[in-house]
Amino acid sequence: MMNRASLGAVRKLQDGAGNYIYNPQVGGPDQLLGYRVIENPDIASAAVSTKSVLFGDFSAYHVRMVGAGVEVARSDDYAFANDLVTFRASMRVDGDLGGGGSDAVKAFTGGTA
Repeated sequence: MMNRASLGAVRKLQDGAGNYIYNPQVGGPDQLLGYRVIENPDIASAAVSTKSVLFGDFSAYHVRMVGAGVEVARSDDYAFANDLVTFRASMRVDGDLGGGGSDAVKAFTGGTA
């Protein structure tokens, strides 16, 4: 998993035999050394001491609900002038690579410039 800028840099990398290690697939997921590549714009670009690429088995990542579940609130006041009732639903979630999963995914951290 990496952002578009990191993906652009990885596309230029070659192995010792001159073969590109990035393999774009037609009709399927792109691959890096045979593993699926996921583009995520929320990951930082490569920089000194910045985690910019995540690699590994993401099936070890678990998401869970925290707290009482889904909270639904109703307001007659928000759009009173337009004779409207407003609803809001919210819930808290958390995620983690628990249960030894921290070994399943590794992060690339940029070195010195």
